[in-house]
Amino acid sequence: MPPAANFSQPGRRPAPEPAVLGLTCRQEGFYWRMAGADESRDKLTAEQPMGVDSAMSDFFKKLMVLGMGLVMAVPLLAMETAGSFEQACRLAREAGARPYAAPAFAWPDELRQLTYDKMREIEFDTRQAVWRPEGLPFQLQFFHPAFIQNTQVVMHEVVNGQVVDIPFSRRYFNYRNSGVTGEGWGPISFAGFRVNFPLNRPENFDELVVFQGASYFRALAKDMIYGLSARAIAIDCGQPGGEEFPCFREFWVERPEKSATSLKIVGLFDSPSLAGAAEFVVTPGEETRMECRVFLAARRELVHYGIAPLTSMYWYGKMRSAVADDYRPEVHDSDGLLWKAGGEVWNWRPLDNDGRLRLSGFGVEALRGYGLLQRERNFACYQDLEALYHRRPSAWVE
Repeated sequence: MPPAANFSQPGRRPAPEPAVLGLTCRQEGFYWRMAGADESRDKLTAEQPMGVDSAMSDFFKKLMVLGMGLVMAVPLLAMETAGSFEQACRLAREAGARPYAAPAFAWPDELRQLTYDKMREIEFDTRQAVWRPEGLPFQLQFFHPAFIQNTQVVMHEVVNGQVVDIPFSRRYFNYRNSGVTGEGWGPISFAGFRVNFPLNRPENFDELVVFQGASYFRALAKDMIYGLSARAIAIDCGQPGGEEFPCFREFWVERPEKSATSLKIVGLFDSPSLAGAAEFVVTPGEETRMECRVFLAARRELVHYGIAPLTSMYWYGKMRSAVADDYRPEVHDSDGLLWKAGGEVWNWRPLDNDGRLRLSGFGVEALRGYGLLQRERNFACYQDLEALYHRRPSAWVE
């Protein structure tokens, strides 16, 4: 079996029964909020979400709201419980004290050599979603490792303070015309997971948040479709030696109550330079909010690293003429960086793309928040019936 955390795991979720239905899942949008650590950096803070000035309300329609607390050292933590953030911090601290070792997952040739089109033939069977039989407000679905989906994560469910393994099983998936046989695979795990929730209509479980690839995640608010993403941490962005991408290795997801309006997710990530733990409390709605805490255990001095980093796409827009032979006026997931400094000072930096790698730095005292925004909400600004750029979410970090 793939490596798991070194604490008692008394149960295993049984594999689902075979099924043949394919996946049908709608995609929507999200907002990020950041809470800081105290000056001594020896414990995490838990601020309540702060409001956004009404004058800026048009900018913040349909936000991915992420809240982040960063701590470099945690000498004293709250009492550990199985699958908790505190326990993940301890595991990260122990891993950070050891030399980096790549995870020992099998990577079968049959999966590695799949084409993009064949990989897309593998779909999660929505009838097998975790918590669907129990009628809970959230559901878990998984991604299959294949082609470029080459990172794998160990999944656990936390039930009444106890950890229950969710082992990989082919019965979660429909393989359709992929040609996959499953012969001689060895121990493999999932390539990531998504959380579904009735975000737009009570009868339909839409995608809410996805964790897949490195430490990336992205979420949705009502009536949105996927656009920009966030990461637990960024290392050496734009540096001559290349960027390093820590990867999530293990997740613990707390089973929600039937009346729950939020979902708690704890993750463990690792890379040659550091190990870390992250906690996400996801609250869906008109503005989907994510209250986040991140702990880092560095294996080396970190000179260039990014806290609460955002990633988006900008091809062209108001700052650059349309590409020849493309009828669309603008093509982007975000069109600018907004930040708020002390004294209610708002600053706006439009995005641009001239084909070169460029780094911009801004000195800010008393930073109150920042985000990547998609301002235009009129279809006529983009005229794209497939990409629907006017429905891409913005992200705000406090």
